[in-house]
Amino acid sequence: MSEIVNESLQKIAKGTGIVFIGTIIGMLLGFASRVIIVRYTTQTEYGIYSLALVIIGIFATISTLGLGEGSTRYIAYFRGKNEEGKIKGVISSSIKIAIIASISLAIISFFLSDIVSIRFFHYPELPHL
Repeated sequence: MSEIVNESLQKIAKGTGIVFIGTIIGMLLGFASRVIIVRYTTQTEYGIYSLALVIIGIFATISTLGLGEGSTRYIAYFRGKNEEGKIKGVISSSIKIAIIASISLAIISFFLSDIVSIRFFHYPELPHL
């Protein structure tokens, strides 16, 4: 029994280390890109860039519909019951639902770009750039 626990802990530690290193690298690249953007843009342009990132973040959160957390829970549940077929079903349905939600939000954002640029950014020329 302790051999299985040790193996599991090693896998968890390795995965955690990879995620931690990836997070640090992502944060450093994000910081470097922002420094470069700040040096070559005006305050207004950087403000618009920041607002755009916020809107993209909101749409990304909405488009995933919490499927990451839900899928993780059900995959672990079905793995514990040795039901591999249901695991594949959870993964494929999650991907399909996320793709449909993402495409729908992309279409909505495309058609509402004029309204967003005027109401949120106060920059009517933005969609035509």
